[in-house]
Amino acid sequence: MSLQKRITLLVSIVLMSMLALMVYFSLNSAVVLFSVEQLGAGSATSHSDLSNAEDSARIVLKPEGLNKQVAVAQRKFYMRTIIFLIILGVVGIVATYLLVGRSLKSLVNLQKAMNKLDSSILGKELLVEDSQPVEIQKLATSFNEMNIRLKDSFVRQKLFLDNAAHELRTPLTVITTYAQLLQMQHTNYSKEDQKIIETILFSCSKLEGILTQLLLISNENEIEIEENIDSNALIMEVSSELSDKAQEKQMVIRNISNHSYVFNGNRVLMALVFKNLIDNAIKYGSSNSVVEIDVKDMDTFIQFSVKNYGIGIKQEDKKKIFEPFYRVEELDRQVKGSGLGLALVKKIIEKHSGKIRCVSEGNEVTFLFTLSKFW
Repeated sequence: MSLQKRITLLVSIVLMSMLALMVYFSLNSAVVLFSVEQLGAGSATSHSDLSNAEDSARIVLKPEGLNKQVAVAQRKFYMRTIIFLIILGVVGIVATYLLVGRSLKSLVNLQKAMNKLDSSILGKELLVEDSQPVEIQKLATSFNEMNIRLKDSFVRQKLFLDNAAHELRTPLTVITTYAQLLQMQHTNYSKEDQKIIETILFSCSKLEGILTQLLLISNENEIEIEENIDSNALIMEVSSELSDKAQEKQMVIRNISNHSYVFNGNRVLMALVFKNLIDNAIKYGSSNSVVEIDVKDMDTFIQFSVKNYGIGIKQEDKKKIFEPFYRVEELDRQVKGSGLGLALVKKIIEKHSGKIRCVSEGNEVTFLFTLSKFW
C-alpha cells in the first residue's frame, strides 16, 4: 500500500471515530431532550381541570399523539444525523487523500527520478525547490550527492576496464601471432607439441572474446540502435554459423517460428545475443537433442525464445545467472566459460529497451526476451 493511502486510511479512521463519538453523544442528548419534553407535556395535562367527558377524552389522547410525534421526530433526527455522518466522512476522506497526495508530490517525483537512474543519466541532479518540505529537500540533496559519487565510481570503473582491455590486447596479439607461426611449422613437431600450440591459440581466442565482451559492457552507452532487422534472417545466419558445433553433439538447431518480424536494433549486437544463447543451448544441452528457437507476435512487442533439453537451472541460480562472472556450480564442472556471456546478453537487450528472463522446468531451459516492434 502506498504512503498516500496509508496516511489517508489512518486519518480516515481517526475522523470516522470522532464523528461516530459526536453522533453517539448527540443521539443520547436528543433522547434525553425528547423524553423531558414528553414528560413535561404529560405532567401539564394531568394537572389540568377535567370539566367534562370531551375534555377527558382529549386529555387521554393527547399524550399518545405526543408519543407518536416524538417517535417520528427521533427517527428523522437519527436518519439525518447518519446521512450527515456519511457525507461528512466521505468528503473528509477524499479531501485527505487529495491533500496528502499533493504534499507527497515531491516525494513521488523523487521516486520516479530514482527509477530512471542508469549509467546514461548519472550525475544529473534533481531540482531542489524552496517550496518543498524540509524533509524532501534534505532527501533530494542526499540523492544528488549519492548520484555524483556513483558517477565518479562508474567513470573510474569504465576507465579501468578500457585501459585493462587495451593493455592486455597488445601482449595477447603477440602471443597469438607467434603461436600461429609455430603452428605453420607443425611438420617438425610431435603430436603433443601440436596439441600445446592448439591449446595456446584456443586460450588466446577465448581471452580475446572476454576482452571484447568487457569492452562492450563498459561502453554500453555508445551502442547505436538504428537498423531494421529481419528476425528469421538473423536467426538463420547465426544458426548456420553454429551448425557444425551442434553436429558434433548430434544436435539440431530448429527455428519453429512460421513468421518473420522486423525490429529496430543493432544487427551486430543482436547477432551476438543469439550466438551466446544458442551456443549455451548447445553446450549445456543433451546429445541427440534439439535447440528450439521461436518468435511470437505479442501485439506491441516481439517475444524470442531459445530452448534446450539438458540440465535444469535451480530457482536460486536463475536470479544470478545474468550477473557478470557468475557460474552455476553444477554446470561449471561440465563446461568451462567466462561467466560474461549472459551478462552481456542482458546488457544488449536492455539497451534495446527489452527484457530477458529464464524459465527452467525439469530438463527444459528456456531463455525468453522481448523487443519492441518496428512500426
